[in-house]
Amino acid sequence: MWKDVHVGDMIKLADRDWIPTDVLMLTSSAEDGCAYIDTMDLDGETNLKRRTSPKPTTGLTVEDCSSLTSAHLQCAGPSGDLYRFDGALKLSSGTVAVSEQNMLLRSSRLRNTKWAVGVVIYTGMEAKVMLNSINAGKAKQSALEVCATTYPLRAIMAACFSR
Repeated sequence: MWKDVHVGDMIKLADRDWIPTDVLMLTSSAEDGCAYIDTMDLDGETNLKRRTSPKPTTGLTVEDCSSLTSAHLQCAGPSGDLYRFDGALKLSSGTVAVSEQNMLLRSSRLRNTKWAVGVVIYTGMEAKVMLNSINAGKAKQSALEVCATTYPLRAIMAACFSR
């Protein structure tokens, strides 16, 4: 459950699991380190999106991932932009750039992949989907709607204060 997961935790996801937090994928059951996610609850698209693991961690087993205790992820703070993530994963073998193509977002679902392992990046209100939903609260209005609601109000105010 998402409340039990903290930044830096390593989690294993199985096929059809909901992704509880924003996760940097390290490896998957596929030989090429790819996984597919369903983001219908995020963007309404029904097609699966392909995500890849960073090259140095591709092909690792679940047991191998648990031995990555010296790994260090450096990235920007949380933002509501669902389609942007830049960072650097420092491993004993060197540093590799990571991007949104390596990321599994909260509220998406792992599909057509037996399992995937990743490290938690953002949790709770800092998850990208949560920050994005804060900005979505503003209702869009056309110019005509703005005029239709503003002008009658101005006319009433003018009539009341002109006496």
